[in-house]
Amino acid sequence: GERFAMMTKKGHPLPTPEQLAARWARFGGAVTELIVELGKVWGDPAAARRAQYQLEQMLLDIDDLAAPRRLARTLGIRGRHVRGVLELELSRKF
Repeated sequence: GERFAMMTKKGHPLPTPEQLAARWARFGGAVTELIVELGKVWGDPAAARRAQYQLEQMLLDIDDLAAPRRLARTLGIRGRHVRGVLELELSRKF
């Protein structure tokens, strides 16, 4: 079937779910802040962390992980990227 893209008010296509993890750096901070504030309203910061984790898992489930994706609570990587990412993480800590 045909795929229809949703558009913004300015006529730009909205990102597809597959693109959201790759664009996390652009909007992830604002989403994380919103979820933290919801946790405060709910009186349950742990529920907010679970919601954040679930959102990130959904994004990574549909991402092709062409490159490692560092989200707020999650790092999405393919098996072939593991060694390089671990080396980078270790070099940052020491």
